[in-house]
Amino acid sequence: MNSQKGCLFIYSGSPIFYDFYNFCYLTTRPFPGHFHELIEQDATGMQPAKEITRILAGNPLYIMSREPALAGENTDVRRILYQKLDTDYHLVFKAPQGDTSLTLYQLNTPAAAIH
Repeated sequence: MNSQKGCLFIYSGSPIFYDFYNFCYLTTRPFPGHFHELIEQDATGMQPAKEITRILAGNPLYIMSREPALAGENTDVRRILYQKLDTDYHLVFKAPQGDTSLTLYQLNTPAAAIH
């Protein structure tokens, strides 16, 4: 993964992964909970659906998520994310973690990545 240039966006997963790959400032909200947790939707002053739409327009090379959705997840934001994943990304890694799996998706056309 490190041999390619491009950004990682962590929608759901530990932000520690930013330490192991190119951290690009795709957002001023690098903590995944600000996006995927419904309880956080009004906590930071940003609109999670609007911000994730902006981030996804930049075509990050990798996107990390969890499957299936976690309890208390912001389903509107998740729907926006998975519409993009379904059309422009493919699964490259999946690691079971209890009742969920940590997943990593890669942009289908890495040369088109802006970041």
